[in-house]
Amino acid sequence: MEKSKVKATLAAQGWVEDRFGNLISKSKLVRVKMQASSLRVERKIPASVCPWGSKIPAQWVNQVSDYYKNLSTKGDLVCIKGLTIRPQV
Repeated sequence: MEKSKVKATLAAQGWVEDRFGNLISKSKLVRVKMQASSLRVERKIPASVCPWGSKIPAQWVNQVSDYYKNLSTKGDLVCIKGLTIRPQV
């Protein structure tokens, strides 16, 4: 698949583009980070405080990633390594 086709498909399913060109879910906890030749699905780990008082900032953690050439579609859904990227309702 091409980057433009992936972006258009996900945007049509309710994903919102942020100021960096990534697509963010409506819950703001999942993002699809689009690079030149690959795509990453990341989940946001919320900020927390350790038992000893240190603050841990919120971080984005990679869930799954692959090259655009390895992506597929299942109907109107984009599939990455057998997992579908769900529409945002």
